Amino acid sequence: MGFRPGELFALPWDDIETTRVRVDESASRWGMKEPKTDGSNAYVPMPDSVRTAVELWRGAHFTASPALLVFPTFTGRPISPHNHTRDVIVPAAIKAGIMSKPSVERRKGDPKRDKATAVNFQAFRRTFATWMQKTSATVKDVQSAMRHSSPDQTLKVYMREIPAGVRLAVEELDRMFNEAPCGLEQAKAEGGIQ
Repeated sequence: MGFRPGELFALPWDDIETTRVRVDESASRWGMKEPKTDGSNAYVPMPDSVRTAVELWRGAHFTASPALLVFPTFTGRPISPHNHTRDVIVPAAIKAGIMSKPSVERRKGDPKRDKATAVNFQAFRRTFATWMQKTSATVKDVQSAMRHSSPDQTLKVYMREIPAGVRLAVEELDRMFNEAPCGLEQAKAEGGIQ
């Protein structure tokens, strides 16, 4: 659903509705804070499959107060995104074979993992933005889903090209020129192609 980690870990039960989730706080190591931008303070559409998973989670973890966090630590505080990445995401990515295990020789202060191959929340958000293109979503749709203040951020940082999509678009353009009634000859006659 394109959440930033702080938004996900600050999510209280009372912000989850039937078809959407309200994002109005973010957790950081300094406590709860306002969302990153004015556009971040918004509703996020919730697909049926996520709603089903949330209902199962709620059945197993819900307590009396709807103001409690959906994903708390044992003490009821927000999960640290850094700790979650280190303790949950990275080991799962290594086990799945999509991220290499850090070298034994790596010492404190050495460069961190290559960001291009790191599996973390940033990678999840890039994947979300890129795969939304497969649904024919526009840049404005992706920007809205990710709650960016500008489409530039969405395009420059998050959306990547999908090689198969580029190939299909070029083939479709070729088909349009060769099969359309006006076709290539009409384009030449109009002076568009020389």
